[in-house]
Amino acid sequence: MHSFHFKSRHYYNNILLTPWPFCIAICLFHVIYLTILFCNKYFFHGSEFTLWSIFFFVYLIFELILVWCKEIVYESFSGNYSKKLRAALLYGFLLFLVSEAMLFGSIFWAYFDRIFHLSYVTGFLSVPTTVEIVRWYKEPLYATIVLLASGWTCNSAYYFFQLKNIESLKKAYFFSVLTNILGCAFLCVQYIEYTHLQFTISDTVYCSVFYALTGFHGIHVIVGNLLLYIQFRLKFTYFDNKVMGLGFAVLYWHFVDIIWIFLFISVYFFNNIDYLAVSEVTTFFTK
Repeated sequence: MHSFHFKSRHYYNNILLTPWPFCIAICLFHVIYLTILFCNKYFFHGSEFTLWSIFFFVYLIFELILVWCKEIVYESFSGNYSKKLRAALLYGFLLFLVSEAMLFGSIFWAYFDRIFHLSYVTGFLSVPTTVEIVRWYKEPLYATIVLLASGWTCNSAYYFFQLKNIESLKKAYFFSVLTNILGCAFLCVQYIEYTHLQFTISDTVYCSVFYALTGFHGIHVIVGNLLLYIQFRLKFTYFDNKVMGLGFAVLYWHFVDIIWIFLFISVYFFNNIDYLAVSEVTTFFTK
């Protein structure tokens, strides 16, 4: 009688009952709830206690996701991840990136629809004359350099991981930590930029789209940092060819890089060129 191995035939992830998604959802609810209260100046035992409570739940989310990922890795080691299932995971992750690209595409659509239909109300400028022009050669340029450097360190970490020896693994650990540091540095530069801006998200359409694009991108940088941090914590999985988490993290990080380059050119650099060109023309005719 022939024996059939049904484990290698299915496309679904046959996992055991796990409490971690429910726990993560509860913590995420508390983060959103406390953040809304903090922004509206409703505090529990003072503003500092509320803020530290938000940080605590965010850290707890990170740790719960790490534990959940460890369980997934154990399932991979147990032989539940067949070749077909790994292909299905890859295609699912690529579809996820497509959905993320569509999310950014919808916001960029609103932005380009506004700047390509200029009105005399805005002085025929992509940015209204009453709104501050964010100079591309200051914080945005620093953030771009940092993010591009993090893309190189991320590639270096992945390259050394593929060599699968002890010396290269130490270098990979170094580059993965460096990538996380650069990602945090990018968020710090963006925070400094936000503190210097003289307009809010509710001023004009341009301001709303500006904060939506840069804010969503910042959230994606946080998620990318989380993915890379999880892969660094799961050090014992890197020598297993069946584990795909590191490749997904690197692919997601490069997706974030590409979105930022497009954002930098269209939102920062283009508006500066547009503003300077119109200003020179106006100065020429007023002389």
